[in-house]
Amino acid sequence: MPIAAICVFTLSGETARLISQQRPQAPIFAFTADRDAWRRMSLMWGVVPQLITFSSDMETLWQRVQPSVRRAVPQEGAQVILVGGHPFGEGSRTNLLKIQSL
Repeated sequence: MPIAAICVFTLSGETARLISQQRPQAPIFAFTADRDAWRRMSLMWGVVPQLITFSSDMETLWQRVQPSVRRAVPQEGAQVILVGGHPFGEGSRTNLLKIQSL
């Protein structure tokens, strides 16, 4: 099954920029707590930036952003890639990649 969306959790927007440069067919949802990063990401190809408050728990964070992703990807069971630095909101390097079903 093809990937329906890519969700990026980023403070600086750098991970979203790197993924955007590859021009994936799937939309890139970039979640950040930093308003400046949010503004920068709004100019990136295929990136839909959104401001959120980070949580250190992956499940809580996924529950928080899932409604936004479901509006754009309504099909049940669609595969979504989650990318970010863990622990979230601490500016760590990108070290997490997870495939999640909607």
